[in-house]
Amino acid sequence: MKNHLTILATSLPFITLASDLKPGTNLVKLNHDGHPREILVRLPDNHESTKKYPVVFGFHGAGGPKEGYHRLLERLVRQHAFISVSPQGISNKRGITGWNGFSGHRISNTDDVGMVRKCIDYLDKTTSIDKSRLFATGGSSGAIFCFRLAMETDLFAAIAPMRGTMINRPPPPKSAPTSPSF
Repeated sequence: MKNHLTILATSLPFITLASDLKPGTNLVKLNHDGHPREILVRLPDNHESTKKYPVVFGFHGAGGPKEGYHRLLERLVRQHAFISVSPQGISNKRGITGWNGFSGHRISNTDDVGMVRKCIDYLDKTTSIDKSRLFATGGSSGAIFCFRLAMETDLFAAIAPMRGTMINRPPPPKSAPTSPSF
């Protein structure tokens, strides 16, 4: 199955094609696991290509749009100069978007963890990110997905789930952290 990536830089409300991410808001269109996905990526207005930036992923709740977390993080990007990433969850048969948390809390069979990995790889190739400072936050379904990302990957330095919990005890982590690092 082919996966492809299209980047659109936005200077809202106009959308124009771009070859790389630009300062401000960018709409990235990603085809992953046979599904088209949209991701809003916000770079600081004074983005410097030689500086390594932390990245904060914001995962919306069930039924929510990617623009929700984008708006929440946009002001913070301006104040603290990090990169925000706000992906759109996949829609289920009823048209409700969300994220695939643990078994019993999945909206589809789509590989959301793989999509996040692909997004991080894309960011690493197209802009200057600090892979040791990747963070994830989310509300409701997005919060549960943050727990899954923390349990199944070693991608994130920290997660900050909001308005969500681990519904059932998830599988034990592959390895336990030895001590927190900041």
